[in-house]
Amino acid sequence: MMAVLFRWDHKKAIAGFLAVFCLLTVLFLRGKGDDKAPLTGALPSCREGENEGQRQQFLSACGWKVSSEPVEILTVLIPDNFDEIYKEYNVLQQFAGFDLTAHAGSLCRQYRYRLLDHPEEKTEAYVTLLVREGTVIGGDVFLPGKEQPLRPLLLASEGGNGKKNVVS
Repeated sequence: MMAVLFRWDHKKAIAGFLAVFCLLTVLFLRGKGDDKAPLTGALPSCREGENEGQRQQFLSACGWKVSSEPVEILTVLIPDNFDEIYKEYNVLQQFAGFDLTAHAGSLCRQYRYRLLDHPEEKTEAYVTLLVREGTVIGGDVFLPGKEQPLRPLLLASEGGNGKKNVVS
């Protein structure tokens, strides 16, 4: 007869839980394996978003073709203290090279555009930009009806590869 004895170590259990949580977060943000990933590259050097022309230029530099006018414009408050949902959203922003923690407690404008060059013509898709004091501080791709509706605007990496930004 064989006996197995387990000792419960709180520190190791918490470390294991955090490791699993981080892994699940990364998998959640990457989406299902058959999904195409966003552009891998650096954010455009010019992040100006004061006027429509600048926002359109920024989105074009990210590889997106969007409607000529936003379908929605909102004023949003980035909270002082991030709850779990906002923490997850900021992780999504960090994948794209943004970080909203520097803007905590600030008002910004949210511009949502219809995505015109989505690879699945039947799929409704939007690109959202967050602009504060004339500068783009965040953004995402919104796919209504999907299991994971939010995707990073792009995936930041040094050097970039210049490939088309595609999300399905």
